Amino acid sequence: MVRAELLLLVLLAVGTARPVWGQSDEPADGSPEIDAADEAKLLQLGGPGFRLRRTEHFAIAYDTPDETLRALISRLEATYNSVYRFCKINTIEAERPTTRLQVLFFDDYDVYGRYAASARFDHRGSAGFYNQRNNVASFANVLNLPELSGLNRKIEQSEARIERLKAARPVNRRALKSETKELTRLVNERDRIVERTNRLAVQHETAHQVLFNAGVHVFGAQNPGWLVEGMATLFETPPSSSGAGMGATNQMRLEDFRRCLGAGEPSGRIRPEDLEVAFASGKFLRLHELVGDARLFSRRDDPNLVHYYSEAWSLVCYLQRQKREQFAEYLRLLSRRKPGEPTTPRRELADFEGVFGLLDERFERRWAAFVLGLRFKPPG
Repeated sequence: MVRAELLLLVLLAVGTARPVWGQSDEPADGSPEIDAADEAKLLQLGGPGFRLRRTEHFAIAYDTPDETLRALISRLEATYNSVYRFCKINTIEAERPTTRLQVLFFDDYDVYGRYAASARFDHRGSAGFYNQRNNVASFANVLNLPELSGLNRKIEQSEARIERLKAARPVNRRALKSETKELTRLVNERDRIVERTNRLAVQHETAHQVLFNAGVHVFGAQNPGWLVEGMATLFETPPSSSGAGMGATNQMRLEDFRRCLGAGEPSGRIRPEDLEVAFASGKFLRLHELVGDARLFSRRDDPNLVHYYSEAWSLVCYLQRQKREQFAEYLRLLSRRKPGEPTTPRRELADFEGVFGLLDERFERRWAAFVLGLRFKPPG
């Protein structure tokens, strides 16, 4: 998530890192320019053992295995392309960066954590963040997240048991089949966690970075928190060869939305009064509160934060699909804000209602009806 107050305090020690790139990384026609000085600073941030890889739109300092890097590159480029396709389709003015966007990719989660702490980012439970102040997106190798250590250990133990069963004579076919089934279950569980984390971290934070550098959000200005986070969630859908699936419904956020209203059961029937219950409990905010609170998403310890994310996603999705022309007009209005210019909840609400109309109960009913009418596909 974006933290406007992020300030880099410590540069990690300079090592013997050097740029490495292959023929495919050389600038293509229309590609951003190479900024060698900025790339050198990026390598400094990474520290000893970091190398540089240039892609069409990114400069990445990394110390992960190359295979892991290739998976990251695929998501970065898909998200980049999806953001610009989204802007074109929705007639949103978007600039192209003149240099490659900068990314740090850490193999060791503890090293990532120390870097995040130096940037005053609370990295607990995170696998990445975008620092608006130095314009760098940073990610940890998802496969090395602490919460996966136990699962990885079980997978290794299962693989070892399978090898022993295969080597035994005679082969116990029933035990081998059972252990293979268990290994498949464990690997699938890990894959689900990795995929969800990649989408919530890599694609989400990359969307932040691209949207700021495209000028959709204004560096240093008071950008509405619900809009910044809600727009990033649009690009959390599964990536494809042409982008990050921006036209698809974000089933993760829709599930969270329905779970909040459905007393923990997202597939059940949800009644209009369930929305009022969510408002009364504080799980959801009334839309005028969501729109007016610019710093809502900086409160990481709020137990309802996951609900606020799904609510922000749902409002952006509603506006983008149902009020496309007004949505583009609203973004143009916000793009005229000045860095450092203060704002208030009253102004945030006035800017919103000046474009979309009164944010009253009638508006809330139409919004909720739209979101609950989206096709929900429970996770398999």
